[in-house]
Amino acid sequence: MKFPFQAKYNVAFRDIDMHGVLHHSNFYYYCEKARVELLEASGLSYKSVMDMGLGLVLVESRLRYFAPVKFDDLLELNLGVDDFGRTSFKILYSMEVAGKKVSEGHTHHVCINLDSGKPVKFPPELIEAMGTYQSGK
Repeated sequence: MKFPFQAKYNVAFRDIDMHGVLHHSNFYYYCEKARVELLEASGLSYKSVMDMGLGLVLVESRLRYFAPVKFDDLLELNLGVDDFGRTSFKILYSMEVAGKKVSEGHTHHVCINLDSGKPVKFPPELIEAMGTYQSGK
């Protein structure tokens, strides 16, 4: 699998649970942070998408966990856009610490009109921008 975008973060102490590991819910925080950076790297900010009257709502998320992540570990997130359709796409994630896979999964997003809340077709500029980060299977 090809993941054309990478983001790296040191795990913050606030994200650690009572067992001394990254709480499962906080993996999603890092996914969202990387997803916003991917959009910005494509030449569009999330704000610019909203200024077009559009939203990219999350309709599904799934992560599997393979190994614990601890405070200050360097968490590497590898992302790729997949299943790009008329109104939706998925972002695939593979997460590693020191070269060891710790989690993988995806989020599924639908493009909506912010006023109506209804799904709408992606505008050409969003298709072009996100196409840069298509994953290869």
